[in-house]
Amino acid sequence: MNKLFRSIAQNVKNAVICTFVYALFLGCGTFLLLVVISAIGYLPYSDRPGPGWYSAHIPNLQEVSYYASWATLFVGPFALLWGMLLFVLVRALGWFATPRWLVRIIAAVIAFFLSLLGLASAGWYIAIAGVVVYGGAGIGSLFGGWILPRFTGTAGPIRSNWLRWAGVSVVVLGSLVVVIYPALPDRDAQSLDVVIERLVPGPEEIGPDSGLRKDEVTVLNSLGLKGKLFHGGIQSSSGSGEKSARALIVIRGTLKSKITLRQPKATNVVYVQDGSTWQIYPSNAPTMRKRITLAEGNGEFEGLTVEIDPVIGKASTFTWYPPIKRVRP
Repeated sequence: MNKLFRSIAQNVKNAVICTFVYALFLGCGTFLLLVVISAIGYLPYSDRPGPGWYSAHIPNLQEVSYYASWATLFVGPFALLWGMLLFVLVRALGWFATPRWLVRIIAAVIAFFLSLLGLASAGWYIAIAGVVVYGGAGIGSLFGGWILPRFTGTAGPIRSNWLRWAGVSVVVLGSLVVVIYPALPDRDAQSLDVVIERLVPGPEEIGPDSGLRKDEVTVLNSLGLKGKLFHGGIQSSSGSGEKSARALIVIRGTLKSKITLRQPKATNVVYVQDGSTWQIYPSNAPTMRKRITLAEGNGEFEGLTVEIDPVIGKASTFTWYPPIKRVRP
């Protein structure tokens, strides 16, 4: 039992060391790359005027601090998270007694793509240049081929060649799936328009002058709804792709709790509040798991906050809209 505990403790210790070394290697290496590139006259980040060759200069303290803060706050946490995957990868390869040269190749390739994914994702914050992303991925690959194989540990009891190679194949394929999956195109990618209207009951017919589409007006009239629509400035267009969708959300009263609606899938729908419930028209419209969340604002402004689930790969996790004054009849 003591031997088992010592083995577990040693593996935990090695995992922690591996993840921290990867974070330092990738973070510090990318930081130095930014400094060197800046010194030779290439602007490695910028939305405007954009990356490119300008005047060579020694980066000042403000630039150095900016690079360091980005590497610390964005690259570091990513590396700490995925460094554990790299440790599990080489530890599993070592357990299956994979030849050291093959471990180096596999670790270098997977560390390259993992670092590439991480730097590309973190780089949006400073509008990073592609040369830094690929250069940083090369630094990650160097870690994978040079340092990572030192964490392979001892081989397991399996002696059958076909079982060993089958295990190696499963480990490699599983790691590639984990690394590549986030970068795969979203099969449900679409452009989404979300329009939110407040309906104040009244004698007025909802007509073409409401600003809604003809089919949306038809739906509301078929439900016998009358009154005045208040747009309130809440409309969102998000996502991209060949497919498009639109959701008209009609609020007829206060929202006593947070409301979650499913996004339409490549179609147009109308959501209508009916007391504490919500109805979707047409009722058989296809939807997806991504959500549109509504909540009443609190305090001085009395309005709405809206959260729209993002497309995979986008930087923001939700979209906030300014509160609008609640309309009362």
